[in-house]
Amino acid sequence: MGFHPLSERSTNTGRIDVVLEMSNTTYIMELKLDRTSDAALKQIHDKRYWKPYADKGKEIVVIGANFSSKDRNISDWKGELLSASGEKVKNIFPSF
Repeated sequence: MGFHPLSERSTNTGRIDVVLEMSNTTYIMELKLDRTSDAALKQIHDKRYWKPYADKGKEIVVIGANFSSKDRNISDWKGELLSASGEKVKNIFPSF
């Protein structure tokens, strides 16, 4: 598809599970197992994973996803569009 995901991207506050940089948008994803998408999004915000990408002139989309070990599938996911200062502009994906 023409892009290369970066996994386990180290920052000074932790490791981002997945980063996808597209021409106009940077996607930051945190993945959880048997927890919640809210816990994943909280980690992105608490650790400010979006910060290294804030001054690149691109939209920043953060996605939190939870996988169920019982169902062996994604059980819950949410996404947000952020401003350059890390504030949520709007929800972009509904939760299940």
